[in-house]
Amino acid sequence: MAVDLADRFVYRNPLDLPRISYADILANAAEGVFVEPPEAARHLPRVPPVFHDDPDGAGLFQPFHELVVAYPPVFTTSLRDATLVGFRSVLSREGFFVNDLGHLAPESVGNFARALGGLNEIAHLVPVGDDGVFSHTPSGKREVCLEGPVVVLTSAEAGNFGSFLYRELVKLVNLTEIPASWRFLIHIGGKTYEQFLELAGIPMERVIMHDPSTIYRMEQAIIPGLRNPLAMADPQTRAFYDGLRARCDSGARGRRLYISRQSISAIRPTGRVMLNEAALIARLRPLGFDIVETQFLTAAEQVAAFASADLVVGPSGSGMFNAVFCQPGTRLIDIESEPHWIYPHCCLFASAGLQYGIFEGVAADRDWSVHHKPWRVNVDALLQRIVGFAPRASGFGRSEAAHPIAGQPLWSVPKLKGEQYRTVLQRFHQAFKPATYLEIGVADGATMELATCPAIGIDPDFRLEWPLINNKPFCCLYRMTSDSFFKRHSPTLIFGQPVEMAFLDGMHWFEFLLRDFINVESHCRPNSVVFMHDCVPTDDYIARRDPTKTQREELAPNPDWWTGDVWKFVAILLKHRRDLKITAFNAEPTGLIAVTHLDPTSTLLSERYFDLVEEYRGQTLSDAGEAYFDSLPLVDTREYASPDALSSLFWL
Repeated sequence: MAVDLADRFVYRNPLDLPRISYADILANAAEGVFVEPPEAARHLPRVPPVFHDDPDGAGLFQPFHELVVAYPPVFTTSLRDATLVGFRSVLSREGFFVNDLGHLAPESVGNFARALGGLNEIAHLVPVGDDGVFSHTPSGKREVCLEGPVVVLTSAEAGNFGSFLYRELVKLVNLTEIPASWRFLIHIGGKTYEQFLELAGIPMERVIMHDPSTIYRMEQAIIPGLRNPLAMADPQTRAFYDGLRARCDSGARGRRLYISRQSISAIRPTGRVMLNEAALIARLRPLGFDIVETQFLTAAEQVAAFASADLVVGPSGSGMFNAVFCQPGTRLIDIESEPHWIYPHCCLFASAGLQYGIFEGVAADRDWSVHHKPWRVNVDALLQRIVGFAPRASGFGRSEAAHPIAGQPLWSVPKLKGEQYRTVLQRFHQAFKPATYLEIGVADGATMELATCPAIGIDPDFRLEWPLINNKPFCCLYRMTSDSFFKRHSPTLIFGQPVEMAFLDGMHWFEFLLRDFINVESHCRPNSVVFMHDCVPTDDYIARRDPTKTQREELAPNPDWWTGDVWKFVAILLKHRRDLKITAFNAEPTGLIAVTHLDPTSTLLSERYFDLVEEYRGQTLSDAGEAYFDSLPLVDTREYASPDALSSLFWL
């Protein structure tokens, strides 16, 4: 099949071609573009990441926000006697060329045409000066003539697995009917590509392996447009991936995957190499992570692995594109070292329905004109984030030493790795300088000493070892229970103004802390901050209600600790006082809860007090811990170490 081509070709927006029907494509009855109803632009919402960590100040990204991604309508082009050159440029005998990208605005067409001149995808085309005008230079190149209808699935970045999975394979969704006579032209980067095509229902005997250096002359070229040019999957794309997952899903759940690039880095040691990846992997293995290198798995194995995961962690790269096969709601941490591709990566994770977070690494330098350079990740900070972010329902971090006793295992989570809770309180005093301070459960005075303002301390059994008076205008100590104090005294009258900061660390039964909070909140401003200690117990032994009961002590990671059941108080606030702003710091050893956006006039907790006590009395951490920790995302204390960061959460 020989076709005479023009000397020059002008780039054209496929959506500007004459409209035809899908039946026209099936019969090769007309040239033009079929636009899928309703033939309108698509607008897809993209949720921001759950968190964005930059522990070393790499500064790759600005804050993330929710946004709407605008896409052209779905289209498929059909041309007769057409020629494919390079990655995806299809030349018409009428002197224009198109590819798989549609444009919503005329200026977008011009901008893209100008950019094409600098891309390696337009092999055999040379810009000739005018915007969007190219000459064809096929001399000496291998040519292949293809009879009958050929579906051009090729796209940009031929050979890249992420491009294959998100640009090329999913074009099959555009084809509402696929006759047995149609063949498919696509770049095959390895055996896995063939396996994915077969999973999608395309046998290899119908596949033509694309070579970008070859010129393909086609009797009929059928060119499905990109459904998701920026990796934001529409519902039909989502259904396509769900279908592939259903074919491979083994039913296993709860796996933790780390998607490694070690072997790739060994082959390309000067590329995008995580220099301390071996150290990270060594830290992840004890946490139960499976170390996965996707290039060594079959297509079905890749799909099944991601379908089974409840937590995926990995550096950005083609392997992470398999996140499209995760179950909706799966948690994922994307480690980024360069600023170039964050937009499509976020689109990919968001449209897959994942709870995703972005973690920044530090590249060797900041010359972003050079892509793919060595980099490092802050392993300690990443491990801290993983522990705080991981779903508890899968048993993440449960004690490996936990053995059943009388049929009951010891419920536990990993030890908290934040700064010591007293350090966090001291930082808050220094940053905000509260005008008044109240503390319940003074004990030896270690936290009371931090205040430099007028202060009230309440404890029925002081054991003071710290100086409390030297740095304060005045300090009033009340040797009594907190219930007795609030019956007889008013902090507002003592201070002459409301309480601005309080620390509640009294009796470690939830009903006592509930009463303390009710009483303290009534003497606060809306922007005051109330802190609670010991509300993030790391195992059910330390969270037992009776400290004298020592059954299963031999299984406890910290047998000398006791937090009591005050965690139930925070569970009550999360459920019944959603007007409050609650921040849970991963402060060592058993957390630090900060509550603001208070309502001094609220009577909800006092009115429901007895019902709440009855509702929560019988709950244990082994019964409710997974749901509790899932409802209480932990914040790394180091993430809010600066006054600037703290001011985003609190103000006085």
